[in-house]
Amino acid sequence: MPGAKNTAAIAATLEELTKANVSIVNDRDWKLESKAAKAVLPHVASDYQAFWVNLSEKQGLSFSQAMAGIQSLVVESNPDYHEQILNIFSDVDDVAGSAKVEVHVLSTGYFETNVESIREARWRRDGHGVWWLYQHQSVRGISVDHVGL
Repeated sequence: MPGAKNTAAIAATLEELTKANVSIVNDRDWKLESKAAKAVLPHVASDYQAFWVNLSEKQGLSFSQAMAGIQSLVVESNPDYHEQILNIFSDVDDVAGSAKVEVHVLSTGYFETNVESIREARWRRDGHGVWWLYQHQSVRGISVDHVGL
């Protein structure tokens, strides 16, 4: 039954699952064998699409394509690359069975600069009560090292 207590529990669960991609990148878990990967993978929808700057401007990527793109574009070129979650919040509509989780991320070691980004994970609940991650978008900000120049 929908309610504030249930909504808070759903939000906490979806936020933890959404954090998994940061853990996967930071742990360099490209085989998707970590605890974080095993937690989120069963919730990745078959029609999942990622829209990330420099990886998928025109068409969405599958989860594995997005992880492979991050591995080759970011981590292999920038071995010191690391992501830190600065803030996370969610908007859950328990009645409609939809949710958005917004994540404010600081990326360090990216071409010798630090960059902040906002990511949005979109979730939907099916008729069996299972939540599915179906879309992930990233909007990259400017280098925080150059603010004020």
